[in-house]
Amino acid sequence: MQKNRYRSFPKRSKSLSDEIFLVIYIKYFGSICPDKQLFVKERGSILRKAFKAIRDFLLAALVGAAGMASYLLLRDYLGVEPPGWATAISVAIAALIISVAIHEVGHFIAGKVVGLKFIMLTVGPLKIQRRGSQTHIELNKHLNLGGGLTVMLPKTDRFNDSDMFWFIIGGPLGNIAISVLSIAAILTLLFLSPGYVESLTVYTLYTIGFVSLIIGLAALLPTKSNGFESDGTQLLDLKRGGDKALIKQKLMVLSIAAWNGTRPRDLDKDELLSLLQMIESSKSTTALSVRLISVLYYLDRGEVDHAETAIDYIIECLKEEGNVVLEGTIYSEKAFIAAAFRKNAETARVFL
Repeated sequence: MQKNRYRSFPKRSKSLSDEIFLVIYIKYFGSICPDKQLFVKERGSILRKAFKAIRDFLLAALVGAAGMASYLLLRDYLGVEPPGWATAISVAIAALIISVAIHEVGHFIAGKVVGLKFIMLTVGPLKIQRRGSQTHIELNKHLNLGGGLTVMLPKTDRFNDSDMFWFIIGGPLGNIAISVLSIAAILTLLFLSPGYVESLTVYTLYTIGFVSLIIGLAALLPTKSNGFESDGTQLLDLKRGGDKALIKQKLMVLSIAAWNGTRPRDLDKDELLSLLQMIESSKSTTALSVRLISVLYYLDRGEVDHAETAIDYIIECLKEEGNVVLEGTIYSEKAFIAAAFRKNAETARVFL
């Protein structure tokens, strides 16, 4: 059986990498990807994604192990006595939620200090969003945003890199500040009352401080995952400048105009077309955000075919890249187009 499957490939001279790849296909992907020719054609992309997933997993495991070891060593050094397992797990979960909230509030405070306009903040099941002149507190229905997200924009299209730097760095600084305060509180308690070290208060302070520090430092690593860019990646793009930074700035200008009440069809067409050319081959979250604005632009001008072509391409990119950042928004727009313009309720329900 395996020989027949090998022979189904075009006869050609095979390198060692070809042979290895065919074995991988037959053993692991033959039943789920019957189009072998397409599989071989896309092997570079598939292998890159596989190696990236393995690398990210190993890196996460290494960081997690190092973090746990550091947590235990520092805890023993300070003489902090842990409670029972049930209490320890509850404290760890609470510390994680509190640390994520501190991170997002850090972004918010920094953004307010430099004069940015608040749009949205999510932490776990909580969502705070600005609509017009009112702020709404509601349930966050998008689990992909449960890890925390703060969106703020300049109030005008005149902004500088310094404002964005402080907004981005505000989250990690908030975590580090809380960590320092927690350790200072513990040391104060140890100095004033050595016997107090076994209390749940001290253990909780220690856990919050440590988890907050880890989140703050991890956020500064230049990483990307499922369409999300870490604070470190955003700071790196800001420092490097170039096309990526320019695209983000141009996108921000269009976003500011939209949030300030400009109808999509009245957006600067030349600016939008220029952006679409700049992100022609990109499938990043920034690029997909630009394409989403183009969807709204075409819909508002009555060019439904153009809008649907653009939204279908975005959905294809979301699936291919595993991007979950814009998933809810994109699927809602697809459902709206299907229901309002194509009168296809069945398709609309699929995307809701």
